[in-house]
Amino acid sequence: MIALVVFGMIVEKTAAGDCDGSRCGCYKGYCWAYVNQGHVQVGSWWCYTQRSGVMGKRSMWQECCSDSDCFWHRTCGNHVQYRGEEEEYRTVC
Repeated sequence: MIALVVFGMIVEKTAAGDCDGSRCGCYKGYCWAYVNQGHVQVGSWWCYTQRSGVMGKRSMWQECCSDSDCFWHRTCGNHVQYRGEEEEYRTVC
């Protein structure tokens, strides 16, 4: 029984995402991440990130309820990047 508890804690920890809201997280029900790892401060460009296994720029965003549902290594979901709370955006190729 102790082994199951320990195993359950390990599975829960590895299944959680690596986002805590500082460089990636959950916003309006979808995962986001800063575009450049070197720029992770307020005012940096960010994008919504795609679901696991989605290739190309397809706007198939990862849904979430909390920051821990998201992962830093996911790719941007389309050609749009945002700064701030979506007021400023740019289209990139």
